[in-house]
Amino acid sequence: MRSLIFLILIFISTIVHASISVYNKYEDLEDDISSRIIIENWSSFPVNTVLEGQIINGISYNSSSSNSPLLVGSPHGASWLLGYLSEDGVGYRSFSTETLTFNFSPGIDFFGVSLSQGNQSGNSSYDGFSVWDISLDDQYVATARADYGFNDFTGEAFLGLSNLNSVNKVDIRRMFSTANIVWDIRDISYLPASEVPLPAGIYLFLSGLVGLGLMRGRNA
Repeated sequence: MRSLIFLILIFISTIVHASISVYNKYEDLEDDISSRIIIENWSSFPVNTVLEGQIINGISYNSSSSNSPLLVGSPHGASWLLGYLSEDGVGYRSFSTETLTFNFSPGIDFFGVSLSQGNQSGNSSYDGFSVWDISLDDQYVATARADYGFNDFTGEAFLGLSNLNSVNKVDIRRMFSTANIVWDIRDISYLPASEVPLPAGIYLFLSGLVGLGLMRGRNA
């Protein structure tokens, strides 16, 4: 019986520490994730709502910028976005290489971020790309490259990470850009760790182990 319990513990540990899965398109998410994730797009907040240092819906917002606090910017396309006030206090400026930090309580097992990046500077348009990193609980996890074509003025991009095993801290930073492109966050998505469903095969496997244990107990 002890060996059976030990086998179950090893199996569960393997599932809990499964490798992180990376998604570069929202459409690639499995249904059991996309149907459960929570999307925060700040659409219910008035423009100029300061998020820096605030805890909203269990999420705290922080930024490495020392010039202005992180806030809800003006609408861009069909959605709102995060950004900073410009130096004149009238318009908005996009991100440069600031690090954005989101803290989640309770922890999460999925995190996603949607970006909206323009490729226009003045009256000129061009092809380009940017590279950005995501770290979880102060450990580097993934790098994504977002490409933009000549006529692509919003540069939509997405990066999702699953199997995070109750992560509390997420850091996002743009590392490189070929042009002076806008870097704004349309939304973030997450899934509390307690809500992540176990693969269906696990229940069948565990049921078989329990049944085997009962049969061995009767034959003892």
